[in-house]
Amino acid sequence: MDGSVQSQVRAALKCLAAGDDVIEIDFPRRAESLVQIIGELRNQRGDISHGRAVPKELQSDRSLARLVLNLTEAITRYMLGSFFALQPERPFFPPYDNNEAFNAYLDANTELPGKLIYSRALYDQYPEDYVIQLKEYADEQDALNAECDTGPHVEGNGNGDAD
Repeated sequence: MDGSVQSQVRAALKCLAAGDDVIEIDFPRRAESLVQIIGELRNQRGDISHGRAVPKELQSDRSLARLVLNLTEAITRYMLGSFFALQPERPFFPPYDNNEAFNAYLDANTELPGKLIYSRALYDQYPEDYVIQLKEYADEQDALNAECDTGPHVEGNGNGDAD
């Protein structure tokens, strides 16, 4: 990206189009063309433009200036509205009450002063950490259950005698 307003608008509109199934793919291309024309008008007729002579030789009348301002505002309003309407996917957190054994395990192994319950505090304040520890706990429980289901492994000749 070259850093121009046009390329920045192009990149932003493509990102917005990717997150919005309502926008047509042709809209960013056409809006980019409009931004290019607005930029050219600014460069040719604006009083402040890249160190060129002031005042400009070509002046725009009020209605053209108002049109450019309104178009710029409308595109910017649309882009900001689309951006803030994007809702990132929220991670799933299992309900606290569905994990009584895990919560009891956490509380028994981590005592906090006062009436604060560690598992509840972890769930409420650091839900990502709660889920990580819950997964580790579930994996440990699965491993223990698998070991109990198969029993200890004893090598032998099949009749109970060890080789």
